[in-house]
Amino acid sequence: YIKQASRAVEGTPPPRSWVGRRRWWIVPLVIAVAIPCDMPRRLTVAMAVLATEIAMMMSSTFTQAAAASFYTARANRVYARAASWASQASTETRALPKNSAAAISTTLLALVLVAFDTPLGGIFPLIGMGVCLQAVQSRYLAGQNAALAEIEVSDIQRIGTDAPPFLQRAAQTEQLSSNYIPSVKPVQYTSSDVGLLDDVLPSISADLQREGQSVDQLYDKLSVGSDEITWPTFRAFFRKFNNGKLSQQQIERLWLVFDKNLSGGVSLSELRAILGKTGGRKKRYAFMNAGRALSKGAMSMLQQNTADEWYRPSAAEKAVEGVQASLSELRLSIKPTEKNWLRTGAVVGTAATAAILAPFLLSEVLTEVLLPVVGAALVLFSVDAEADSRSKIANAKVWAAELTEIASTQEELLAIGGLYKARLISITALSVCVAISTIVLEEPFGIFEAFPRFGVIQNTIRWGLIITQAVCSIWSMGRYLTVLEWTDRVNSRVSVTNSNFAANEQWETPKSWFQGRREAGALDRRLPALIAVLPVLLLTIFPMGRHFGKRAVASTAAGAAVVALALYAAERAFARAELSQSARMRTAALAEVFCEQAEQQGALLPFISA
Repeated sequence: YIKQASRAVEGTPPPRSWVGRRRWWIVPLVIAVAIPCDMPRRLTVAMAVLATEIAMMMSSTFTQAAAASFYTARANRVYARAASWASQASTETRALPKNSAAAISTTLLALVLVAFDTPLGGIFPLIGMGVCLQAVQSRYLAGQNAALAEIEVSDIQRIGTDAPPFLQRAAQTEQLSSNYIPSVKPVQYTSSDVGLLDDVLPSISADLQREGQSVDQLYDKLSVGSDEITWPTFRAFFRKFNNGKLSQQQIERLWLVFDKNLSGGVSLSELRAILGKTGGRKKRYAFMNAGRALSKGAMSMLQQNTADEWYRPSAAEKAVEGVQASLSELRLSIKPTEKNWLRTGAVVGTAATAAILAPFLLSEVLTEVLLPVVGAALVLFSVDAEADSRSKIANAKVWAAELTEIASTQEELLAIGGLYKARLISITALSVCVAISTIVLEEPFGIFEAFPRFGVIQNTIRWGLIITQAVCSIWSMGRYLTVLEWTDRVNSRVSVTNSNFAANEQWETPKSWFQGRREAGALDRRLPALIAVLPVLLLTIFPMGRHFGKRAVASTAAGAAVVALALYAAERAFARAELSQSARMRTAALAEVFCEQAEQQGALLPFISA
């Protein structure tokens, strides 16, 4: 099934599992027969080896599934880039109906004014020439963008070399220099109000602590004796907050954050939910980033779910709440355009009224001139409104394609991290097998009791198991740090100005991974490796008075615990990255929904123009 999934998106099928191509089930039987000990210990070692083989098959399966996920994500990325070029081409073509209407209206007005010997007749050919040149330019740009879309989809597993439209807009959005060349990687836009909540909420808590006030006292101050904080009081407070640096739009966004249930007021529980946990979240975030990568992973495993977290809203309820908040934010964001529509309606109404009243108020000659002019103006307005709306919809689809590529890129990063995480499963099983084998070797074999001089062979085997366990501990720690690096890339907020993200254009792929070409990590692995192998070394030496067989058991058991801890930490980091990637996917899906709603509303415009 993985092979079929990879071929469906033109990916390279991953190699088959190296465990499944040989008769590995014979190995446990051979070990059970060859070990010179009693039957229970033989069966114990045989079962441990068999469990290790099963874990290796499981690890190989997860590795192949991660490779297929990468190829699927890469196909989604290429599709998003091609869709952005197609939407950009559609943006250019939306100007053509307006050019056509302008050309036709110009021709009709020229015919109307032919009967009047006026010097205005020479203007219309010039206007027609300008409209024609603009139409040719739009056609050329649309064809160029369409050709780039065809180049993108020619190989759905290869990213094009040309920066897509949303990356070019990113440079303009962030006001970069003119000599900046956009990266071919996707970005998430950053602006002055991206970190609005992260900046404002801690400042409120700091002001309350400085003035010796509590959240309840702030609520009493803003509610003015009522049951809830109303919008006028909320707006007046934040207009004065931070020396009035917050704009009206930012205050409206804050209101949506505080008024979670969209009831039109902020209750005491809603205020506590925002301000009461901000400080704890910031402290926990600073504490997690204070140590090195190993310390961060180890401390995160000590966090336990509280009773409130077990009964918090489900994912479906949060999704519905998020959509409602997004719709409310959309409603607030389009309020400023209502005045523009009123002005536009006034102009159109004046023109229509003038056309209706012209036969009664003006002479016949002026009426013959005024009616075609007003009619042409109304036609041009209608077609211009259609073209402008269609162009905005196409631009919105470009932004939606940008969000889709961000989510697909995160899925690629997650798949690469999954390749490394899958190998941790097999190494964990191997370390457990080593620990169990050391327990079996704790007591001397019967043949060595009869010939004590050969006891050095059993000690040599014990040393080999200890060295193997030390290697497994170091290797697992390195794999955990690699998984942590890839998951951190998924969780990070990326900007077009981030040089590290923009410079590294060639990431790992499953094909290079299976060929053994691995990307060097940025973290210093020497100290974590020393910490991982330290329990194995110390328990091998201490306590010195104890029998070497017991020290070997304690040493290998500690190594198995270190490997299992690394696997758990990697799974935890991977799960958090999956949550982050799922949130980005939901954002991209919501953007697609808004684009389709805009398309539905704009479907009536061609009928009005006609």
